[in-house]
Amino acid sequence: MDKIQFGAWQAINTCLAVQPFERVVIVADGETDTITQSLCAMARAITPHITYFLMEDFGKRPFPMPTAIRQALLNADVSMYTGTYVEGELPLFRQHIYDIVAQGHLRHAGMPWLTATIMEQGMNADYEQIKVLCEKVIAIVTPARHVHVTTALGTDLDVRIGKWKWDICDGHITPGRWSNLPDGEVYTSPESVSGVAIIDGVLGDYFDKKYGDLSSNPVRVEIRDGHAVPGTVTCSNAALENEFDRYIFRPNTPNCNRVGEFAIGTNIFLTEIIGNLLQDEKFPGVHIAFGDCYQSTTGCPLVCDYHIDGVIRKPTVVVDGRTIMVDGTFQF
Repeated sequence: MDKIQFGAWQAINTCLAVQPFERVVIVADGETDTITQSLCAMARAITPHITYFLMEDFGKRPFPMPTAIRQALLNADVSMYTGTYVEGELPLFRQHIYDIVAQGHLRHAGMPWLTATIMEQGMNADYEQIKVLCEKVIAIVTPARHVHVTTALGTDLDVRIGKWKWDICDGHITPGRWSNLPDGEVYTSPESVSGVAIIDGVLGDYFDKKYGDLSSNPVRVEIRDGHAVPGTVTCSNAALENEFDRYIFRPNTPNCNRVGEFAIGTNIFLTEIIGNLLQDEKFPGVHIAFGDCYQSTTGCPLVCDYHIDGVIRKPTVVVDGRTIMVDGTFQF
């Protein structure tokens, strides 16, 4: 079994625990079809009940979720989405998958813009060790009220933790839950965040596919009382600066510039940022996201149709005075 096959085996057996009687729905697109076939093969080795969709068969993207896909998901036990990012597709399509998951039955693996590299790296991680590390981190952060994040590049964030719940994403997906694979993070919706974020890893939604690794052109943004401050987004790439600014300050879109997520990456088997958020947000470190707060898992009601993550490299993280990470390395 090569690394891609083992990555597929892990997704189907370790992370989703597919059973012989279960119905599996897999949604891909033309760009990810070839690598997604490795997931199909592993799933078919367990159950014959596989339904496979290609996004291009339904027309020009983005489009609202087609009835055929919706019905298949409503009847499924397990689902996976591996298609590439398309601007505007999150609220039209992928958000509806999460709504179906919230009904309590479906186990869903989000794998947007799945690549061979991700299968060979993040999906080859030891998820039992990641589970143990997640439990250690969650035990520290759950009772905490303050997290301080700094980096040599200039990130300096004071994160206030309030009443919203922390969630564990350790690579083990249960009914009524969804998680992105590869996995490895703990996250919450913070009460408030203030300071400066230097996003020098990668941005989410469709930005990673468009702009990739941001080490040579990091995005700087000031945050006050939990919200990005208008007029403070700067980047050496003018197009990226303008596009990110338009995204988070989208008119008539409540909470789009609010920090809806604060997360600590726990996949210690990753060794490099690859410019793909699906894997990079699990890299040991920190990421924040503007927009949706993942109400179904955090309990925070400040929802939004949009959600864009920003990965921060090599942070030092201090939780209620206890240093748990120095320059991206856990201290336990």
